[in-house]
Amino acid sequence: MKHTLQILVLLLSINPPSFASDNDFKKEINPLDSATVNMKLRLELRAEAGDLTFTDKNTYESEFDAYLRRIRLGFFGQAFFENIHYALTFAADETDKGEAFGEESGIIVSSAYLRYTFSEALQLQFGKTKLPFSRVYLTSSSRQLFVERPVYTIGLREFFRRYVHTNLQLIGHFREGTIGYKFAVGTGWRPGSKLYGEDAVVIDSADPYYVGRLELSPHGWVEDKMSDAHIGKGKHLTFGLYTASQDGLEYRDMVGSEKRTLFGADVSYHNKNVTLQTEYNEWKIDTQLVGKSENPRSWYIQGGYLFSHMQIEPTIRYELFDSNQKAEKTSASILTLGMNKYFKGHNLKLGINWEHTVYDDNFSMLRPVDRDRKDVVRVSFQYKLKF
Repeated sequence: MKHTLQILVLLLSINPPSFASDNDFKKEINPLDSATVNMKLRLELRAEAGDLTFTDKNTYESEFDAYLRRIRLGFFGQAFFENIHYALTFAADETDKGEAFGEESGIIVSSAYLRYTFSEALQLQFGKTKLPFSRVYLTSSSRQLFVERPVYTIGLREFFRRYVHTNLQLIGHFREGTIGYKFAVGTGWRPGSKLYGEDAVVIDSADPYYVGRLELSPHGWVEDKMSDAHIGKGKHLTFGLYTASQDGLEYRDMVGSEKRTLFGADVSYHNKNVTLQTEYNEWKIDTQLVGKSENPRSWYIQGGYLFSHMQIEPTIRYELFDSNQKAEKTSASILTLGMNKYFKGHNLKLGINWEHTVYDDNFSMLRPVDRDRKDVVRVSFQYKLKF
């Protein structure tokens, strides 16, 4: 905590910091006439209180914590030719980087890619980037309506282990952006990967994974930039469909294999001050291992209304997550009430959330065994700087 505060004081003492526009941070440096370098820095200070931690016996403990949830330094721009763009982002988050990015500690490369644009309808991208399935995953955490993503995303991490992978993507838009697509292929679970945590099963061989997403919008309702919260500007209506699959996961030192499939749909809407979003998905793990086949599903609905004169946005979200439809009483319901205060758009904002979770008898993920519910208050302060 002491080092966190020292870092924050040092960064805030740089004179003078200036705010970026709410779209992008741009400071162009031209090492060559056809190349640009843009830089952005993002800090998110998080404070949390409530049912945060569990003892070795998985019993409930109440706690307070404060830390830098996001520390990101990114570079992006044009790479020597007009139709080639790049991005490189370093992260030193005080969070579970291993879950999201597959690293353990220290500074990591959270994303890096090159993108070649043939036309608006066809772009080819290669690098370490988010997989194009769930909208709530694709939306930058800096532009979320709530402090945290829905709870089901924690369970979904085990599907591909993490949502940021080295992959090859085809990306494009047609008919003035009313039709958009993304298709990705990559290695996913690979030889040597371990499944099922303490009951480790080692992968001997595996087919590539395939991920695809299709988006549709009416004319005049195309979204400029994917976001949960547009802060009273513009309008959009987007229908999304997505699927993912990896087959041929063959086990090492035992007979057996498995297949993993995912499908889902989402709808996102905003018209100036009103924003609404809902999503449904389910995924399957088909395996010959006893007790390991699963079929989780989830859905959520969320909304908010911005009071423009105060730049305050009350929010609400309800989520139902069934961790395995093949078993009984394996669901959790989560009600989140929140408020966002925008001082300078998403570049300087405060978010406050109260999460109330109720568990079925056989739901175990992040649940203390001696409780059937928990409450958490999360406070997030986000600050983006331009130098």
